[in-house]
Amino acid sequence: MHTFRPSPFTLTAAAAIGEGFGVKCTASEACNVTGDGEGTLLLGITTDAVASGSPVAILDRKTPGLVQLRAHAGIAAAAPIYCAAAGRFDDAASGEIVGIAVTAATNQDDLFWAFLFGASTD
Repeated sequence: MHTFRPSPFTLTAAAAIGEGFGVKCTASEACNVTGDGEGTLLLGITTDAVASGSPVAILDRKTPGLVQLRAHAGIAAAAPIYCAAAGRFDDAASGEIVGIAVTAATNQDDLFWAFLFGASTD
């Protein structure tokens, strides 16, 4: 499958984090990243797993395109995707739709492909 991945930017991970997690900046240090994408402050999606204090590439949430996301629970292909707790994504309606699942996920922490709409969350 051909994929479109928007150009990432780099921030410093506030804690160890895996690929496909939603992130936002911490309140105390704007350059640090936490693994909690829940709510309206989603900044972007991690592209790789990194240790705490390491640079992590972030795909901009406002750029539409295909990305791999981390499932909060099982997700059906073609389902609308929302931010969930701990930086994961779910098809259970909660807040703004951030994209559509292209592939399914069976379990928590499975990676699945989704198309992000690129709409602003602020």
